[in-house]
Amino acid sequence: MMLVRSAVIMFATTALAAGALGAPLRIVAHTACANDVTVCVEMNMHWDFARTDKPPIGADGMLAVRGRLGKGEVEAYRLALSTLPSAGLDLGEVAYLGRSHDGLPVIMTDKGPLTVETRGVHVGRGGAVVIVNTKARGVKRYYMGGLAGATYVIAGASRIGVLTKRGACLSPPMARPGALKTVAHCGSGAASPATGLAFSEPLAGAITPAPDADLALIRKLLPQTADFDDETLRTKIGRIDKEHLVVTPW
Repeated sequence: MMLVRSAVIMFATTALAAGALGAPLRIVAHTACANDVTVCVEMNMHWDFARTDKPPIGADGMLAVRGRLGKGEVEAYRLALSTLPSAGLDLGEVAYLGRSHDGLPVIMTDKGPLTVETRGVHVGRGGAVVIVNTKARGVKRYYMGGLAGATYVIAGASRIGVLTKRGACLSPPMARPGALKTVAHCGSGAASPATGLAFSEPLAGAITPAPDADLALIRKLLPQTADFDDETLRTKIGRIDKEHLVVTPW
């Protein structure tokens, strides 16, 4: 009888140990860039706006994700974030480092850089700041929105930086692969756009109103602006130079 009881206890202990070993590792997303990490900017993380399901938040209040720590293998993790509403899409602020070789967001955690493989998890919003070449009648560049406390500083159509909370000037985040880099386009970063403009992303620099902008062209290139009336759309269009406009289409 004692042998049977000992065997049962040993089996239960082994099963519990195996379950603990098999549980996804808990990691904590940094909500702010470390003082000694200059190529980092705080950005908003969110669940895909187009999906009908909710973020996979467990009973422990953490987000279930698959990702790659550093150069390791893809694993399942329990990710602790700054904001985890029970029925919302906002997942809080994260320390953003750039994009992996296949275009996935890379954030800093207490265990090092994490490439987030879960497709429903997004950092920033694509196509939120758009440079339009009116002479070529096309889009020159798309940049991401969702900066947290940082500002786009526009010194020219090809000279654009992001001024972070800590005063670092970085390359503007894009959806294509690549780590953020330091640039020298921010200047003082103090100049605000002219009165009458109401961009949906924080922009500063040499931007003036564009009352003569071709709204039909903007709506053709950026169909998401179709819901704006003419007056509202004009407040989201600024002129950089004779041939270039900046638009925040959301």
